[in-house]
Amino acid sequence: MPHRPLMNLIAWQQRQAEFLPRARAMQFAPLSFDVSFQEILSTLCSGGSLILVTDAARADPAELLSLLTRQRVRRLFLPPVALQQLAAYVLEHSCDVPPDLREVITAGEQLKATTALKALFERLPGCTLTNQYGPSETHVVTSQTLTGPPREWPALPPIGRPIDNARAYLLDAQMQPVPTGVAATLYIAGTCLARGYLGKPELTASRFVAANVGDGNPERLYCTGDIACYLPDGELHYVGRCDDQVKVRGYRIELGEIEAVLAQHPAVKDCAVAAQDDQHGMRQLAAYVVLHDGALADAAVLRAHLQATLPEFMLPPTFQTIDALPKTPSGKVDRKALLELQLPAMLSERDLVGPRNEIETLLFRLWEDVLGRPARNVHDNFFEMGGHSLLATRLVSRIRAALDMELPIRSLFERPTIAGLAERIEGQLIDELTDESSRRAGAAESRQPASGTRDSNVAR
Repeated sequence: MPHRPLMNLIAWQQRQAEFLPRARAMQFAPLSFDVSFQEILSTLCSGGSLILVTDAARADPAELLSLLTRQRVRRLFLPPVALQQLAAYVLEHSCDVPPDLREVITAGEQLKATTALKALFERLPGCTLTNQYGPSETHVVTSQTLTGPPREWPALPPIGRPIDNARAYLLDAQMQPVPTGVAATLYIAGTCLARGYLGKPELTASRFVAANVGDGNPERLYCTGDIACYLPDGELHYVGRCDDQVKVRGYRIELGEIEAVLAQHPAVKDCAVAAQDDQHGMRQLAAYVVLHDGALADAAVLRAHLQATLPEFMLPPTFQTIDALPKTPSGKVDRKALLELQLPAMLSERDLVGPRNEIETLLFRLWEDVLGRPARNVHDNFFEMGGHSLLATRLVSRIRAALDMELPIRSLFERPTIAGLAERIEGQLIDELTDESSRRAGAAESRQPASGTRDSNVAR
């Protein structure tokens, strides 16, 4: 990375009306994160004072708040995860907000305007929140300062427009521009580009490419691997990573969309959604939730919250509570570490009820075989535990074979719990036995001769 991209960023930032000259700013990011250079140089080049922070204060919202107040910090750069933690702490403890804070800039990951974040900025009426975007290969590329009442901010704020001397293109697989509203890969050009990856010419050639876009002249572009779309007002909306877009049962799903809705639940302090293959090779979603202290929310409550906004195929079948989301050194959610966690799924507040008869015992065993996880409760919903139409067909086939009966597949959709399906099966078995008894009785009666005939035979 040459000096030019960073100096272009600093010069642009000092020209912004929101930028505070000679402000006291906190240096929060570790030196291994490129945002640290933005913090340091933008502050020193404008004649401001740089407030250093210890590792302990970075990890402790209470200590961070105290430091912001004592040092009269006016500008704060925070990654979205740390900003959410700070907002959640203020909301939970109803503590005072830093009175001198006037500008918060966040970057490094998708910003989610959660209930806690909106509540924080409702209490900071003189403070702006700016959402910036840019990978390490470019530093900052786009910027958007949120406007209007915080309570009306969108759940996923846009990333705005390119800064000076930076250009953003949304291109399809044929490297052609896409129209407004169509999601495509984000490419970046301009002064902001790095030279490439040190000692990795093949990787550099694959990510830094030449193409004719814009006015038709060849340009050097960086392929970010991010997906975005243009909003009607011309601003860029970040959709997600190419590798964060998952395909579940034929549907393409952006994990960030689920996380944004889940984060709106008042009991949720932090959350993440990941996808992995089950034992049958089928992709399944799993939600990882950090609850506010003292908050109560079981899987059924959180699923109902998502169900009010999202389609069925975007609802995670499992929800797991954890103390904190694992992070990378740069403060981003470590999704790989999430998938390595071995945790029990959230249990409902209902008392667990085990199998109470032979049919429920059979269904417990078949559910475990088909779903690939232990059955816990006769009141658990097959589809909430990860079942879908393909697995439903497999389960009903196994039930038919085990009980030697014809069971319509709609029975599982109408009675998706073990208790409900067992009741349906018992009723059908009773009906079949009753019908069989009636048929046998009718057959036996038909074989008996009529009384008049019997008398005449005797007479002869």
